[in-house]
Amino acid sequence: MVRGMQWGPSVMTRFLSRFSARVPLLALALLAASSFDNPRAAADTGTLGVQVGAVQLQGTEGESWRPTLRSDFAFDLSGSYLQAGGWMLVTAEAFPLKHPALGGGVLVALRPQFACLRPVVEAAAGRVQLPTSQRDQVSAWSVSLTGGLGVEVSDDFFLEARLAHTWLYDLPAESAVRDRTWTVTGGIGVDL
Repeated sequence: MVRGMQWGPSVMTRFLSRFSARVPLLALALLAASSFDNPRAAADTGTLGVQVGAVQLQGTEGESWRPTLRSDFAFDLSGSYLQAGGWMLVTAEAFPLKHPALGGGVLVALRPQFACLRPVVEAAAGRVQLPTSQRDQVSAWSVSLTGGLGVEVSDDFFLEARLAHTWLYDLPAESAVRDRTWTVTGGIGVDL
C-alpha cells in the first residue's frame, strides 16, 4: 500500500468521474468499427450492446429513479440463440453521471430472431454499487431477470428496449435501499 493513499469510495468516485464518460464512447466506437464489412468475419461471434435508462430505488426516503448506463457483451454458445457473457453498469445520483457507482457481472441470454424482431430473455448475476440520496453508495450482490425486444435496423445493428427486475443480496443492515429494483433501458446493439 502506498503511504498516505487510502482506497475507498472517494478514490473510486474520482476514477469513475474521470473515465465513466469514456466508456460509452469506447463502446460506440467498437460498434461503429464492427459495422464495416469484413469478409473474414462471416461467422457470428456474439453481440455488443449499450443501453441507457433509469433504475428505480426504493428505500427509507421513498422512491427515486436514478440514471443508468449499461454495456454488455455476449458470445454465441449455440447458434445465436443461447449466449453467455458479461455486463458493466454505471448508476449515478443524477444526470450526467453525477457521483457514479459501478457494477458488473456475468449473464446468460436467450436471443432468438424472428424476421426483424429480436426478443431477449436474460439472467444475470454480479456485484453492484447503488447511489443513495446521502451522496453515499451501498454495495450488494445482484441477481436479475430481464425481458426485452429488439428491432433490427440493418444486418448488424438493432435497437432494443428492456425491463429488468433485480434482487439485491447482502445489503448492509442500515441500508437506505430496498432489496428489489426495476430498471428500464433502451439502446443499440450490434452483431459481431
